[in-house]
Amino acid sequence: MPGLAAAGLVALLAAACGEAGRTGGGEAASASASAAAGADPAAWRRAPRVREVVATPAGWAVRGEAAPRARVALGIGADAFAASADARGAFEIIVPPAVQARRLSLQTRQGQAVARAPAVLLLPPAGLAAPPLLAAPGRASRVFADARLLEAVDADADPLGRIVSGTAGTDAEVGLEPGARTLIADAAGRWTGAAPGEGPVTVRGEGRAVTVTPGFPVLEPGRDARIEAIGAGWGYAWRLPDGLVRAAWVPATPRRTDAPAPGP
Repeated sequence: MPGLAAAGLVALLAAACGEAGRTGGGEAASASASAAAGADPAAWRRAPRVREVVATPAGWAVRGEAAPRARVALGIGADAFAASADARGAFEIIVPPAVQARRLSLQTRQGQAVARAPAVLLLPPAGLAAPPLLAAPGRASRVFADARLLEAVDADADPLGRIVSGTAGTDAEVGLEPGARTLIADAAGRWTGAAPGEGPVTVRGEGRAVTVTPGFPVLEPGRDARIEAIGAGWGYAWRLPDGLVRAAWVPATPRRTDAPAPGP
């Protein structure tokens, strides 16, 4: 799409995000701490993974896996939240609702060792029924909503054009237009394909067809993220640290839970 490009993501987190689990001593301290916890020292360099994002009365609950006992931080600068993973590496971070859309990075820290996830998490503002989105440059976005044949259309740089993704049956055949391509879903039912050009996108599979016309928001200067209703779905736009903008579009499908209510 014009004006949109994929780029590497460098997520920098200010010390304000909290380093209560910091031991100091650099790499040696990291290795000693991981060995004391019974973990492989290299595990401290494993980037955290987000498993699910669900709404709770307190806000969005971001749950996933990291190194055991690692300090997990979500966010940038003052807009950052942190928690410690348990002995199995599971973590949960509660992000309270906000007035504007949030673009949050994810990393773990132990001593001076930092492992950053390549993706960013996009959270809709309070009162907007759009689902949370996990997005990484050059990849299909992950939508935290009920599985659908067509789940997301990502705007990317040429020659890929748009990245279209969804969920079908295991090893199911999926037709994608434009491009007249036939794709095969993986063992989990996930499929991904490239659709060149602009305009409508049609996906055929499981005995039915879905046609959508995705749209992408305009991100104003100085703003990190924007989520808004566009057509029969939700448009997402976010800024990378180098200033480039990426965007995605998600059909308006039911979510597993309602959006968190605005805070007081």
